[in-house]
Amino acid sequence: MVSKVETSSSRPGGRKSSSSSPSSNTKNVFFREIFAVFIKHVNLNKVKNTVIASEDLKKDEFRRFMISEAKRMKMRSVEENIGRIVVTAGGGCNGDLKDLLGESTVMNLMKDSKVGLQIRTLRKVWDMVLNDSDRACYGLKIVESAQEMEAIETLLISDELYRSDEVAIRKRYGCLVKVVKDSGGDALVYSSMHVLVEQLQQLTGIAAILRMKLKEKDFAVNQMGRVTIIPEESDDLWIVYNIINPGDYVTTDTSRKNTTASCVRLSVHLKVTCYDFDKDSSTLHIQGCNLESNDYVAVGSFHTLTLECNKPFKLHKKVWKHDVVEVLQERENHEVCPDAELAVTLFQQDHAEIYLIGKGITAMVSKVETSSSRAGRRKSSSSSPSSNTKNVFFCEVFAAFIKHVDLNKVKNTVIASEDSKKDEF
Repeated sequence: MVSKVETSSSRPGGRKSSSSSPSSNTKNVFFREIFAVFIKHVNLNKVKNTVIASEDLKKDEFRRFMISEAKRMKMRSVEENIGRIVVTAGGGCNGDLKDLLGESTVMNLMKDSKVGLQIRTLRKVWDMVLNDSDRACYGLKIVESAQEMEAIETLLISDELYRSDEVAIRKRYGCLVKVVKDSGGDALVYSSMHVLVEQLQQLTGIAAILRMKLKEKDFAVNQMGRVTIIPEESDDLWIVYNIINPGDYVTTDTSRKNTTASCVRLSVHLKVTCYDFDKDSSTLHIQGCNLESNDYVAVGSFHTLTLECNKPFKLHKKVWKHDVVEVLQERENHEVCPDAELAVTLFQQDHAEIYLIGKGITAMVSKVETSSSRAGRRKSSSSSPSSNTKNVFFCEVFAAFIKHVDLNKVKNTVIASEDSKKDEF
């Protein structure tokens, strides 16, 4: 915080007005003091955007005052950049800057900035922690264990730890950041002056977002081998669907009802005969012949396994082809199709799918559902969603598109649908 300006009545010895609203002259004096401090500390030729916020009308009144004063004083730096000075309601009754940064208007202004990325990432970690997601962890020992499995997608670390005055601590955290980057992950260092650094400190100052984990890797190109996979999201299962083949072997835990109608856990080892990916439930169904005897599934009998997120399984192949190994390694590094030549956004009735196509592989990198399909609500009697609902859906699709599609690398992009969504999007 570079400055704090108080009204005359709030200063020590200031006389409070009996009226709930300050006079026009008093307000102008207050605004003039704020404007002077603003000009002193803010260089509008360097700052990309300026936000004026309040829960009442002060934000609009002060912006008008700024324009008027700039014209009166012939301040070109303000007049030329007035279009980048925006107003928004936010900050809550306590004027909390952290709440303001969560406002959609402010987030949109910062979406391409480093600070915006840091805020979005930390909020994502907090949501995962609050929802007990297996895709987030915090604390040095747990984060280091995750990195040993090369499972970190994004590392978050406070500047206090990363640049600690103690050499041993600084080296340990610095080494962790380097290893994460070398393995294809991202590392975000939060300054001690960052508005949200307190939230990161509550997570011990270090946290991580995890990606699909490959454990017990024991395979090589053109050789027999196996790998234990823990899919973290539906896109991981889609990748598995694209690399599995009839004749492969899958081992995982499942459940069966016994004679007392209670469920028992057992391990099933199948030779794959056929498989199917259910996009609605984001599950992969594997059918095959059981190869290991147990009390509930006889050897030679056919069984169906359901693979789902956060459920580990082993995949064994007699021969690991080069393209399959490459796809797994790229997914582990969160690069599904780095040499994609074509990106496709396909709109269905209640969701959109984004595909990358190239180098002999077609990968669905994202699936975005409409709010009504996510909530499982009964469809409206109206056949067409409201304009606001559709815009929210399009914003989510666009965000997923920008995240996964590099338009500087992809040669062409196709938007497709059976209705008018393709043109509207």
